[in-house]
Amino acid sequence: MTEQQVAIPPSQEVAEAGHAAPETTTGVSNTKLAMWLFLSSDCLFFGAFISAYLFYRSRSQAGPKPQDVYNIPFTSVTSFVLLMSSLTMVLALAAIMRGDYRRLRIWLLATALFGATFIGGQVFEFTEFYRQGLTLHKNLFGSTFFVLTGLHGAHVTAGIIWLLSLWGLAAQGRLTAGETTPPPPPGPRPRNRSRATPSARAPASPAPRSSRPRKLPRRRVPSSSR
Repeated sequence: MTEQQVAIPPSQEVAEAGHAAPETTTGVSNTKLAMWLFLSSDCLFFGAFISAYLFYRSRSQAGPKPQDVYNIPFTSVTSFVLLMSSLTMVLALAAIMRGDYRRLRIWLLATALFGATFIGGQVFEFTEFYRQGLTLHKNLFGSTFFVLTGLHGAHVTAGIIWLLSLWGLAAQGRLTAGETTPPPPPGPRPRNRSRATPSARAPASPAPRSSRPRKLPRRRVPSSSR
C-alpha cells in the first residue's frame, strides 16, 4: 500500500517557493497594473497637448518664439539631472532588497535632491521666459509650454514629497524589505508534494512470497559396490 500524496495547486507551489501568487489573471499584481495604467494615462495626456501644438504651430503667431527664448545647454543639464534620479531610485530599490537600509536612505535622499534641482532649474527658466515677454496667454507656444512643463513640474514635486516621506519612514526604521513584496496568500501553509498526511500513512506490508515451489537440490545417491 503506497503513501497517499497531497495534490498542491500550482499557485500554492509558487507561494511555497517564496513568491506570492499573481493577483490577476494576467500574471501581474494589481499594484503594478495600476501603476502601468497611471503611466499610460500620463502618456496619453501629454501626447494630446504635444499633438495639439504640432498641429497648430504652422499658423502665424506673435513672438517670442521657441528659438528666441530657449537655452538648450541649460535645459540639457536639468534634463540630465532628472534622468539621473531614475538611476538613484533603482539603487535605492536594490539597497532595500539587500536589507542595506543605510544606502537606502542615501539613495532616496539623492533622488529627492535631483528632483529638487530640476524643479529649481524649471523655476529659473520660467522666470527668464517671463522677463523676455513669454506668458501663458501670449501665444500658442507660451500656453503649450507653460501647461506642459507646469504639469510635469507638478508630477516631479509630488514625487519629491513621496520620496521624502519614504526617507522619513526609513530613518525611523518603519520601511523594511517586507513592504516591497506582496504578502503570501491567506490560508494554511501547503504541504510538500512528496509528504503524506498522517492519516494516510500505513505500516509497510511485507513483500508477497512467490507461489512457485522452491526447487530442492538433488542428492547424489552413492552407487552400491559390486
